[in-house]
Amino acid sequence: SIKVVPGCDLKPSETQQVPTISVSGTAIKTDSLYTLLMVDPDAPSRASPRYREWLHWIVVNCSAAEISKGQTVSGYMGPAPPKGTGKHRYVFLLCEQTGSVPSEVFDKRPLFSAKSWISKNHLKLVGVNFFFAQS
Repeated sequence: SIKVVPGCDLKPSETQQVPTISVSGTAIKTDSLYTLLMVDPDAPSRASPRYREWLHWIVVNCSAAEISKGQTVSGYMGPAPPKGTGKHRYVFLLCEQTGSVPSEVFDKRPLFSAKSWISKNHLKLVGVNFFFAQS
């Protein structure tokens, strides 16, 4: 029931359940497939992001209207920023697919590269949102 607007602050306790994603905008096409990624570029901290990026979620082969009906290839991991590491950015990336994206399970969370994933799978970034959370 929480609306995420760019840069809002949320408590980790408010973000542990798989979110319901609502997408709108002129770049969204009803006949296209999409991929949704969620990453933390600040792991373990913004000052020392040696695990950048930490993967939190990937859903592929979904319509923008029904993200929840896509194929989850990396299950949702709610934010858990370590104590004393300050605010972390949790970034949602919505990408239009040019074809089907492989739906095999992907479980490498630290040192994930959204840029590489997007390039490898020939995706087009069409939407971004993010929130801050800290311990």
